[in-house]
Amino acid sequence: MKKENPAPLSESEFVELEDLLSSIPEEHEALASDEADGFLTGLLLNPEEVPPERWMPYILDSRGEEVKELGKEPLFRLESLLFRRYREIDRALASRSPIDPVILIDEDEDPGSGLGPFASGFLLSMKLFPGLSAVRDKAVQGALLGILRHLPEEQRGDLGKTVAELDRDSPLKTPEEALDDLAACAAEIAEVTRGFTIKD
Repeated sequence: MKKENPAPLSESEFVELEDLLSSIPEEHEALASDEADGFLTGLLLNPEEVPPERWMPYILDSRGEEVKELGKEPLFRLESLLFRRYREIDRALASRSPIDPVILIDEDEDPGSGLGPFASGFLLSMKLFPGLSAVRDKAVQGALLGILRHLPEEQRGDLGKTVAELDRDSPLKTPEEALDDLAACAAEIAEVTRGFTIKD
């Protein structure tokens, strides 16, 4: 019998996901749902599959430690929502559909401002599980820069000068253009690391 895919998260479930993550005590430094989206996307673009038992703890706690304060039932619900979102992003990549990142803040004059948390979560996944960082394909490296260009300035480090040049030479003028470019970068990486050929 063919195993059915879980349903995508509804709007109310996205709100529930953010509420559950926000309920984790501050000292755990849990990711927000927009950061978690970038984290999950980075995992799914990794050429090496990382099992949920390895990555799930880092969404809930910056050190990957157990969150006892949440309680068994809320923790189970939170992990279920995160895994469903993980599967949803995976299906989008596999079907060559554009990813649709969670954006929690309103867009302002900077069209990429709402993608900062996504890029932060994406970078965290690369640091914790460095398989994607080790890919030496030039197209992948260029597409990674296309995602990491959205990092908040304080997180750019050595990428700061390169991002500034990219913003000057290839500016993203609208929020829609920024989202389309992000989705195209993810698809380009998936073509190399996951074998998901981009549609013509």
